[in-house]
Amino acid sequence: FRTLLTGNSRRADMLFRYVDANNWWRITPRPATSVYAWTLQKMIAGTLTDVGAVGPVSASGDEVEVRLTGTQILWKINGNTIATVTDAQHAAATRVGMRGQFTSDTASRWEYLRAYTL
Repeated sequence: FRTLLTGNSRRADMLFRYVDANNWWRITPRPATSVYAWTLQKMIAGTLTDVGAVGPVSASGDEVEVRLTGTQILWKINGNTIATVTDAQHAAATRVGMRGQFTSDTASRWEYLRAYTL
């Protein structure tokens, strides 16, 4: 699936392999010093874990793509591969979506979400 971020994002999560509120994967911007960088995380039985490397600084206009094939997760930003992860956790889950965790920052939004079957 693929989506486009607009605005200076802080907590605009892109969820995938979603099972329930305590079991999912996400890509989200997170603080890295004074800027916001992308991170890949998974929630397993209510425990949040960072997975893989922190990506580049997030910016308005970033196109984020995730390809899920079996146990493999391929993550791209603007066509550039950021990480490839192999993890069987929730590999059978097929739900994707977006989540905002805004308190004072409401300038961020996802413009679209496109899901493809390859």
